[in-house]
Amino acid sequence: KGRALSESMSPLINPGDLLTVKKTKFSSLKKGDIIVFKYSTARKIRVHRIIKILKDKKMVITKGDNLDSPDAPVKKSEYLGRVV
Repeated sequence: KGRALSESMSPLINPGDLLTVKKTKFSSLKKGDIIVFKYSTARKIRVHRIIKILKDKKMVITKGDNLDSPDAPVKKSEYLGRVV
């Protein structure tokens, strides 16, 4: 469990909201799932929605609901869990 810190997923998730995260298999993720991940090159943990699955590359593309641009691809090794 953890608390949201930004408005990137507003209005669904707002700063201070308590999130419950479940570790599920990366291969079971689907478009629309909200996941928690940490880029290997970044220090921050992000919570964004999957907008595309790149099955052949075993990566997903995510984007905050309240943001204009998608994130860089998220690798299996960067995936921490799914918001339930």
